[in-house]
Amino acid sequence: MTLLARFLLPIPKHPNPGPLAPADLPAARAKITDEDHLLFARTGIFLTTNSILLAILALLTPEKRPVFYVLGPLMSLLWLACSTQSARVIYALTAQIQPDLTPLEKLVYNATWPFHWLKNTFLIGIVLPLLFLATWVALPWL
Repeated sequence: MTLLARFLLPIPKHPNPGPLAPADLPAARAKITDEDHLLFARTGIFLTTNSILLAILALLTPEKRPVFYVLGPLMSLLWLACSTQSARVIYALTAQIQPDLTPLEKLVYNATWPFHWLKNTFLIGIVLPLLFLATWVALPWL
């Protein structure tokens, strides 16, 4: 398979493995923590990059800005792609461990009710990149 075809063709999915075995639950919790840290690290990198781009954009004359009107949305799309990947892994693993929550995890889950779906993962992984993308797209007309 050529390198171009490898990037263009979808990667086949593995069959659903079913519920996790009890022995796999600690590894799943550790992976959730790792992905959560990765999501926050990526968010910091992309927030910094977007902030620098916006600061440079404010200093430029209008005729030099079109480059940033392309670069900004591109950075936001990359951020959205990276953060969506982490969010989907966190959601999939969280759904797998849901039947085996510890008392502490149940307490946290119940404390956030009825907004338990509105987690940091959703806000930082999906909403924030989309907000920046919409801002960059609308910026040339403001």
